[in-house]
Amino acid sequence: MTEEAPALGPVEFVIVHFEQGKFEGSVLNELAALEKKEIVRVLDLMAVYRTVDGELAYLDYRGLADLGDVDLGIIDGDLLDLLSEDDAAALGADLEPGETIGVLVVEDIWAKNLQTAIGGAGGRLVEASRVPADVVAAALEYHLANKELAAEA
Repeated sequence: MTEEAPALGPVEFVIVHFEQGKFEGSVLNELAALEKKEIVRVLDLMAVYRTVDGELAYLDYRGLADLGDVDLGIIDGDLLDLLSEDDAAALGADLEPGETIGVLVVEDIWAKNLQTAIGGAGGRLVEASRVPADVVAAALEYHLANKELAAEA
């Protein structure tokens, strides 16, 4: 009998670069808080880092969860194992000694019902993008500056 895949909402793949290699428990605690509020569900997670000696290493979810008192509610108590050692090698290839990359695969639970409603109305998602907050802030600042210049003219 084939195991049935869980019904998921939209899934995001997020990569975060830590120049100083400071991947701290506060990040894991925030993920746990988002899960507790049922905003997201962590499907997989890993930290890839280059040691000061130049060796590439990584911690998967199990190793990261051991860093602090964090309980991330993975589907049925287990990961989907979406990230692999090959992913760690590819993501860490350009890291300088002391740098870390955090990789997160997360289900957007907040969008699951919206996804169902869109499908029920005959629609389908064509594309979705996420714009980093600093890019939005820069665009708003530019817009406001130009609005002020236009008002002065």
